[in-house]
Amino acid sequence: MKEMTPRERYIAAAQHRPVDRLPLDMTFSIGAYNSLARYLGDLPILTECGTNCNVYPDVSFYKKMGIDVMYLLIGSPSGVRPFHYGDDSFTTEFGFVYKKMVLPNGELDYEISNTPMKGFEIEDFDAFPWPDPEDPKIHATLKERAKAIMDQEDMALGGYFNASIFTMPSLMVGMEDFLARLAMDEEYACHIMEHFTDYYIRLYNRALDECGQYLTFLRIDMDDFGTQNGLFISRDMFNRLVRPYEERLCSEVKKHFLKYNPDGIIMKHTCGDVTELLPDFAEMTIDVLNPIQACTRSMRRELVYEKAGGKLAFMGAIDTQQVMVRGTVEDVYADVRDAIAKLAPDGTGYIIGPSHHLQSDIPPKNMIAMRDAAHLYGRIVDGRPSI
Repeated sequence: MKEMTPRERYIAAAQHRPVDRLPLDMTFSIGAYNSLARYLGDLPILTECGTNCNVYPDVSFYKKMGIDVMYLLIGSPSGVRPFHYGDDSFTTEFGFVYKKMVLPNGELDYEISNTPMKGFEIEDFDAFPWPDPEDPKIHATLKERAKAIMDQEDMALGGYFNASIFTMPSLMVGMEDFLARLAMDEEYACHIMEHFTDYYIRLYNRALDECGQYLTFLRIDMDDFGTQNGLFISRDMFNRLVRPYEERLCSEVKKHFLKYNPDGIIMKHTCGDVTELLPDFAEMTIDVLNPIQACTRSMRRELVYEKAGGKLAFMGAIDTQQVMVRGTVEDVYADVRDAIAKLAPDGTGYIIGPSHHLQSDIPPKNMIAMRDAAHLYGRIVDGRPSI
């Protein structure tokens, strides 16, 4: 098979078609990236990052590293001061106040310090000053930035626009209150989820109007349905109350995406042990599931494939809780090999990546080992991985 471009590789893997090599995704916190830059000695040190403390280097970094996936972020809304790494605090358009924390290693992180809708009654949601998802400032440079990337390299470019139907309401009113409302006041819980569904459909569709022709996939992000040991809510509650909004978001956004890209892919992110929900995700308008946390209680790779292999493509799964942090280079190679064997036995349907953004507690040699192992074992020969 001829060598594919990163975009071609990602689309084929997500659509369960043959690939020359399994695609590779690697995302870095600012601390992880700068640790790698110092280790390699020929990368620039970065001083700015996104609000999640991740960095998004230029195309040359991804080409040098052999990484297939890049991300495109939306801009700051009107009236919101752009975030700069090192700020003591910053406030979002929804009223969250993030405050700086200094970690034991001297690096910075930011933690939400307030609950903007604490104590709200149902009528208060309608009176809340909701931000404008079509604010021109949010979308102002999307087209130019996306085009500049794709003019340099045919990357698998993902729209990283931060949609959340379940987690945002829990942060806005308080996790304990929101979960209690799901159990005892369904009208209240559904009302706030409907507001966020409407908001994010408008935001994503407006972003797609600007840059949809350049995007390979959309990341439907921020909703974490799992903990280390299982679901936040029961599968029945998810399907009855949350899924209708999650499904509407994914389906309406994908429908709009396909106007600009007939191969447009929806990648759904949820951390934690979501084994029980895999059959449900497979029925929804989701193409790729991320990040596959194999070190949770029951989300073993072979079980993930048994429940949803061939129905969902998988993205992630390389263990950042134990192996990448404390393992040897040989351990990393073994983990990548195992993930490929169990999630892509037929040589497709899997995008290799970490089970969380790479953090500064991961040795740079293990980051390089993950990349090298992905390129070695992810090569497809006669329809099978090179394992």
